[in-house]
Amino acid sequence: MGVMQATFIWPGYFPGQLPVSFTHGDCMAAPKTIAEMRYLYEQYEDGRIMELLRQEYAKHGVHLVGNVYWTLDNLIISKKPINGIKDIKGLKFRSSELIALQLAKLGAGTIWTPADEIYTMLSTGGVDAITFSHAADMVDMGFHEVTKYWLKYPTAVGPAADAFIVNLKTWNALPDDLKAILEAACEIGSARNKFEAELTIQKAWDLVEKKGIEIVEWSEEDANKLSGLASEVVPEKYFKDAAFKEIFEITKKWAVEKGYWENK
Repeated sequence: MGVMQATFIWPGYFPGQLPVSFTHGDCMAAPKTIAEMRYLYEQYEDGRIMELLRQEYAKHGVHLVGNVYWTLDNLIISKKPINGIKDIKGLKFRSSELIALQLAKLGAGTIWTPADEIYTMLSTGGVDAITFSHAADMVDMGFHEVTKYWLKYPTAVGPAADAFIVNLKTWNALPDDLKAILEAACEIGSARNKFEAELTIQKAWDLVEKKGIEIVEWSEEDANKLSGLASEVVPEKYFKDAAFKEIFEITKKWAVEKGYWENK
């Protein structure tokens, strides 16, 4: 509409308007690192995913300047031990988006609540476990006070991508030097996110271990089972969109090559 000239946003807020945004923020949870995610979006298959995303955003009068990548490391933390896939069935999770669909497929009950209600839900037994963010955010929210088990490997979602978007008319009116500055800002922002995350997340893990949190790591087999479920639970309605379907197929090809998904 042009009410704002630009914004910086998590794409998962508007898949009802833009189906490709269902996957834009995490690419079906397939990449494990920022480097993998950036490669998948911007280099794999000659950067076809980014090309498709820009085409779809442009249909809404918006230019996707670029992705600003960051370490989400969405963890499973719990009051009860979850030592593998088999322990998920029957547990109550506060979760959201794709990982909630994966957990439900494994037999968990899922509910979403705002972040400021999570502590109370855990402390009162409203839920047994949550998925939320990385270890530093978990510590900042005090979740180590009301949980006992933190799953360090695998993460439910590894890296994420925020979208830096500009009104298309505004973008087209900009001189090339300002366009280049905005594109460079995405690169610089991604690098800063990675550096800061490396520092704060490791400090958080050190802290919770000293606080008596039991650090859990799954087998590679169970980690791959969880990862592979992402490809099975994507809502069917999104496949009616041609661009989403193509992005899914590209992601699947890459994930199978990496050994993260089975070739079904």
